[in-house]
Amino acid sequence: MLRVHFTQEDLARVRVVPTHGPLVEAMFGFRALRTGELGAVPELWRRRVTRGHPRWTAPLGEVMGPESAFDIFTLVGRTPTAAEGLESIIAMSRRRLSSEIEAAVRWRERRGLDGTRWPSAWVNLLAADVAPGRILAPLIDACHAAVVAPYWDRIQRHLAVESTARMQAIATGGIESLFRSLHPTLRWHASTLELLSRPGPPADVHLRGRGIELVPVVFLDAVEGPFWSLDDPSAPAVLFYPALSSLTGGAKIFTPYAESQASGADGGDGPLAQLLGRTRAAALTAIAGGCTTSALARRVGISAAGASQHASVLRRSGLITTVRDGSSVVHDLTPLGRSLLAGSDLGAIPTTPTPQPAT
Repeated sequence: MLRVHFTQEDLARVRVVPTHGPLVEAMFGFRALRTGELGAVPELWRRRVTRGHPRWTAPLGEVMGPESAFDIFTLVGRTPTAAEGLESIIAMSRRRLSSEIEAAVRWRERRGLDGTRWPSAWVNLLAADVAPGRILAPLIDACHAAVVAPYWDRIQRHLAVESTARMQAIATGGIESLFRSLHPTLRWHASTLELLSRPGPPADVHLRGRGIELVPVVFLDAVEGPFWSLDDPSAPAVLFYPALSSLTGGAKIFTPYAESQASGADGGDGPLAQLLGRTRAAALTAIAGGCTTSALARRVGISAAGASQHASVLRRSGLITTVRDGSSVVHDLTPLGRSLLAGSDLGAIPTTPTPQPAT
């Protein structure tokens, strides 16, 4: 059990945040794939994501497997689009990655896990690379594209409704009502939040005025956290909790996509491919959740020039928007593009070959 202690200042800084972005959601989705604990997410989703044995699963499993305690949240924080999060991953220094690995090793030691199994040789090779983020980013991008991107609009809508309900719980019943409504394994006692499902002997943490953010995640079936920012010790702690309480809720988000006939990059002839052409339909699908032109090229398996051309056509058609962010441009769906993609019930996501660390 873990006891999280609140001061009056902490209580004033309790916030419900709808999401920390698609990459964080993808991280939890990937862990659900690895552990098989899907919660309220339909089995059809898992089968669809893993068909074809995507190449990104093995290397990501070494970095972010369920026993590594290595997570994207501490690397990117809250990022509204996948493109922003990927830029943070690309910019990650070798020193930052080493700090995360050391923290994961300490986490494993506290739980008595075998110290000879992790970090693996591949993780050590990654940590020795001068630009580890450039190796991780394509893997995380491919994972996000398969796990979250085709469903992101529906996920966002569900999370918005979920967070609104929790904020109403605060307004009607106060903090105690909020915490009691999040999950059966949480218990509020005086000024202390008890996480009953936390493994290990009883432990205590003190927020010391930093407050806490409560973030719903559709791929969780248990509470995760609290997490702390290594970059900003004064930032709020973050507690992730399950956003789905029933299989019915999961089916509303995932089933229409999972049961569809794929089109686009895998050669299908779904309705969107018939309307736009296979490559352009795959491009529209790949842009869901936001991406740069280079990321679009990787996801669809075309040249950067081809990705730019397809993006231009989709933009002129009113299906995507494009904004400049420094030296890059970021594409995202317009409401019309989201409606077209949702109505087509497709989600073909190409996979990306596994990059190897530079020697």
